[in-house]
Amino acid sequence: MRTLLVEDDAVQRVRLADALVELGLDVSSYERAERGLMEHARQPFDLLVVDWVLPEMDGLQLCRKVRSLPGGDRPYILVVTGRDRPDDLSAVLDAGADDYVAKPVHMALFKTRLRIAQRRLASDARHRAAREALARSEADFGRVIERSPLGVIAEHDGVIVYANAAAGRTFGTSPQALCGSATVDLAQPEYRHVIARRSRRFSRTQVPPPPMEMDLRRVDGGVCVVRCIPATSAVYNGERALFTMLQDITQQRQLQASLQQADRLASVGSMAAGVAHEINNPLAYVITNLELLQEAIAGTDGADGPSVESQLESQLVSRISTILGDALDGSERVRRIVGDLKRFSRTADDEPDGAVDVHAVLDVAVDISRNEIKHRACLVRSFDEVPAVRGNEGRLTQVFVNLLVNAAHAITDEEDAKNRIELRTGLGEEGFVEISVTDTGCGIPSEIVDRIFDPFFTTKPQGMGTGLGLSICHGIVTRLGGALRVESRVGEGTTVTVSLRADPDAASAVRAAQVTDAQTQSSGMRILVIDDEPLVCEGIKRALRNHEVMVTSSGRDAVQLCASGEFDLVLCDVMMPDVSGMDVFSQVRRARPEVASRFVFMTGGAFTPSARAFLESVENEQIYKPFSLRDLRSLVARRHDAEPAVSVR
Repeated sequence: MRTLLVEDDAVQRVRLADALVELGLDVSSYERAERGLMEHARQPFDLLVVDWVLPEMDGLQLCRKVRSLPGGDRPYILVVTGRDRPDDLSAVLDAGADDYVAKPVHMALFKTRLRIAQRRLASDARHRAAREALARSEADFGRVIERSPLGVIAEHDGVIVYANAAAGRTFGTSPQALCGSATVDLAQPEYRHVIARRSRRFSRTQVPPPPMEMDLRRVDGGVCVVRCIPATSAVYNGERALFTMLQDITQQRQLQASLQQADRLASVGSMAAGVAHEINNPLAYVITNLELLQEAIAGTDGADGPSVESQLESQLVSRISTILGDALDGSERVRRIVGDLKRFSRTADDEPDGAVDVHAVLDVAVDISRNEIKHRACLVRSFDEVPAVRGNEGRLTQVFVNLLVNAAHAITDEEDAKNRIELRTGLGEEGFVEISVTDTGCGIPSEIVDRIFDPFFTTKPQGMGTGLGLSICHGIVTRLGGALRVESRVGEGTTVTVSLRADPDAASAVRAAQVTDAQTQSSGMRILVIDDEPLVCEGIKRALRNHEVMVTSSGRDAVQLCASGEFDLVLCDVMMPDVSGMDVFSQVRRARPEVASRFVFMTGGAFTPSARAFLESVENEQIYKPFSLRDLRSLVARRHDAEPAVSVR
């Protein structure tokens, strides 16, 4: 340790120098302050031992000049003085000295003060080295962040205080433009409450939140899907900030959506024969029963006995009712199967996340996969009352169709009363809803059970699977904040359990009570039916016989009727030749907006892009073909109760 000793008394200078050398210090001693200051300016000393009273420049002046030099705060200065009053001590400290020793100098005390100085200097050196290392580390870290392909932002109190170049590219702007923006303003509306809650939690606990995926807004108005990975909590510009890495997974999400749709279509294709079989069965007896009904009414069914006229008040009425009941049951099955297929094949963009009734989704999945199951196993449902979950009906249907078909394929084709597939629902831990699919199939060997969610991994024979089904299921469930777990024993069977978060804003998933099929008993409504199929018009007219119903198959005529007449309700088909239902509505809305508000659109669901956009843009109610008499009559009754009928002309 380089040490400067300034003492004008030669005897005292030698005595102090010896004590310094005994401590292992490298000592340079001078009798004048000017010489000591010059040597210090040439190469700074670590420790200065300075007499107060010196010729020309005294020790306190020397202290002040040393402290004024660059790096002047580093040396430790010990003043030796014959003065020992409190105000003398204040003068020494005010001059910048760290300590003082009174004369006559007691050598043991002097050495103790020197050891204190050594420890202080060693501690300062360590702290200085640590600060320099930290500065170098921060500089290196800054260079790494700036060159990182991942976006990095730092936020304090919900405001971005730093952004790297990659973060700017993610949002389509410069890093400087991002700084000062509130993080909540960069998110799509459905994610803003989540971001605000995470920011508040970090401000309170200083613990980085877990990673999550969310949709963020670009400056150009586009949307990017980003995986946010909170990396660390650190000090930035003197404030505690949360550093978060942003991984742009927009293309990955698009690819995943394409794979999901491809796998969904592959599933539909693999079950096409079974679905055709399921549709043809009820359709066959619908046609048969309707033909039998036609023969019975015409009296050509070959039955022995009295004429048709004499039977109409007796067994023929009963027979017709039975046949009609069977026909309607079959047509309802066809309608349900087609509706299930439409929901299953719907893309993710068609249906946003919302509250989903788990049991309704399972019913659809069972209907779609029924043909794969019924020849292999007995299906058992064990449903507890559970709340709605947060998700997407189409994607969740895909999950359970995959699980049910896999369960069926795990069971041999041999008829065996012991073959079972059980669907079970119940409440799990921490507000999760658990849905399990259990089969009595061949089971999964323990050495591959951890691989079943890997893309393209499959144990099925060639042509029976792509190896993407379970991987996509895993992606769908985990994106919703849920989990998939598998328990399996070879030769005994497999249980796959899906855990989904309950929707906090939805009530328990309780089945809606069926609307009665009774006609309204109050005074009738004036109704206009617009459909290019005359049989549809006549069928609706017969169904609503308690009301005054006017029908037309022409869009042009419909516009004239709406312009000249008053109607409580207008049932309008969407897709019609010449003048479509959309054109009719547009013209009526311009001429008579009060009539346009009473339109209800009838649609079969096979939309053109323009028809889809139209139905999404209007607020009018819609009813989907084929609709049942119950659905039609309940709609009319509801509209009847909502508004008083217009006067019938």
